[in-house]
Amino acid sequence: DLQWADERSIKMLSDILVDPTVKHFLVLGAYRSNDVDDHPEHVLKQAIDKWDRQSSKHIHKISLKDLTKLETVDYVATTLRLDASKVEPLAHLIHQKTKGNMFFMMKSLEELRRRNILKINVHSMQWEWEHDRAMDEIELASNVIDLITAKLHSMPDDLQLCLHVASFLRATFNQSVLQEILERGSDGRMLTQQHASPDVT
Repeated sequence: DLQWADERSIKMLSDILVDPTVKHFLVLGAYRSNDVDDHPEHVLKQAIDKWDRQSSKHIHKISLKDLTKLETVDYVATTLRLDASKVEPLAHLIHQKTKGNMFFMMKSLEELRRRNILKINVHSMQWEWEHDRAMDEIELASNVIDLITAKLHSMPDDLQLCLHVASFLRATFNQSVLQEILERGSDGRMLTQQHASPDVT
């Protein structure tokens, strides 16, 4: 997520990468190319261009593409610890819905598990699934945002309220702060221990 790094952090990284006296140092970073490469004003884009021009170190760029259908089969087989031939129908369905987007694929498997369509057989101790339900009943969203939104909407109303209010706060906040805000709300709803820990991140 280097695309979200602040300017000072990028500058520190730049100072290290362009300094010829720094040796035996490996930096491994990742960023979303669509958020950076097409935006010349982006601080990370400017830094990358600088590294290409000035750094004496070897800089290798690896573009990660969406998985192919065969790679999706390998991924699902590895995840479920089953032979590729057994997971092919499920993997093909997931690839058809996700177009090989890795994040979306993981969330789709999680959703199948959450709906108990993908489950462990306690006798064979292997994963199994109802393919017809996976194909006909599960509502695999058309994109990641729809999937996450659907997951949020499936949460209890009180928890949705907490998340809604918390989205206006910092990344880390104390339960007492959130509870005070909720107590002052017009609907008078309270934050319960069931839906929050002492510190929420």
